Amino acid sequence: MKSPRSSSLWVSVLLALGLALLWQTLWILPLKTLVVFFHEISHLLATLITGGQVLEMRIVPDQGGSVLSSGGMPFLILMAGYLGSLLFGVVLFELADSTRLDRWVVGALGLLLAVLTVLYMKGWYGWAFGLGTALAFMLHATLLGHTANDILLRVVGLISMMYVPLDIWSDTLARPGLLSDARMLAIHYGGTGQLWGVVWMLVS
Repeated sequence: MKSPRSSSLWVSVLLALGLALLWQTLWILPLKTLVVFFHEISHLLATLITGGQVLEMRIVPDQGGSVLSSGGMPFLILMAGYLGSLLFGVVLFELADSTRLDRWVVGALGLLLAVLTVLYMKGWYGWAFGLGTALAFMLHATLLGHTANDILLRVVGLISMMYVPLDIWSDTLARPGLLSDARMLAIHYGGTGQLWGVVWMLVS
């Protein structure tokens, strides 16, 4: 008889393969945008934790986003984007894999997205995506059982862990001239955008 841990491993492997096969399809686009949302939320939280003020947050249709802020610790704020969205994925996946709090986690995540959207989001697309995703998560947690919420958390966790290294590669190594978090770190703290990209890639 297979252990629960072994079964969950195979479920995760199959989910990862499915995501990889669908990677370039429209089905994955909302999940990729969610990872971008996690990226911007990570900048936002780093700003607040280090004593800064968040002026606005934006999410745009081409899988981009931004956070406009003042004060805080710029180094930590710039570092937080890619690594924070990666951490979101790791934590959500681990909670799905090691606890039975899946419905609570999905509901709490939906509530967090709703609150941050209302408080900080600007632009119709960001509002629609933020509140739509928040509502979908809260309904999913309320109406569906443990297994469905476990799978959702695994999918969101896996997509974050898969997307972040590719995003780092695209923004810092494949397009070094892009005004990315890495290039801004290089401008203010030394090194090159590619160097910061390699550091993040190794971490991810």
